[in-house]
Amino acid sequence: MSNKKPIDVESDYDNYLDSCYPEVSVADLTNTYKTSMVLKQIDPTAYRCGLCDYIDSQCIMRHWIEINGKYYDYDDSKEV
Repeated sequence: MSNKKPIDVESDYDNYLDSCYPEVSVADLTNTYKTSMVLKQIDPTAYRCGLCDYIDSQCIMRHWIEINGKYYDYDDSKEV
């Protein structure tokens, strides 16, 4: 049995969004919010579409592979 854990694709996507876009402020309040959280709450459909596009690109660029509905690094998949 392998100890390799699947990639947490949603967390990976959130980190990507948050690294690409600045935090969001509302009505000049002092609180700011992570872009990923705002997008997920305000427009969940756009968030899910972006997540699907992100997964597709990572499968090509970073060599992710899907096994039983979970994603693994291609090199790790040999042990799964």
